[in-house]
Amino acid sequence: MPTKYRAPIIISSHAIKRWRERVGNEKVTKIQAALRCAIRSAIKSGMDVRNGASVINVTEDVRAVVSPSLQGGWEIITIIRDSDPELVFTENAAGNELRSEAAEE
Repeated sequence: MPTKYRAPIIISSHAIKRWRERVGNEKVTKIQAALRCAIRSAIKSGMDVRNGASVINVTEDVRAVVSPSLQGGWEIITIIRDSDPELVFTENAAGNELRSEAAEE
């Protein structure tokens, strides 16, 4: 039986730093496994992968900004916690939108 294809997960150093700040101090392979599972779940639930970066749920209060990679697989841009006071996350009819409160003032 052939092995399953596992799309590469490319995590930026910024995303690793944010994961460790906001979620916990884990090895990069554990972070990749959690994100791979979240991406697979998001695709199954209908995430449109053709329009650039998307925001996916990793846990109930942690989200990741991901983008399809030109080399294949996924690039992880950053990790967001819903309880971060400096960020406002809204979902509108056009899709996900993330903006800083400081930018609006």
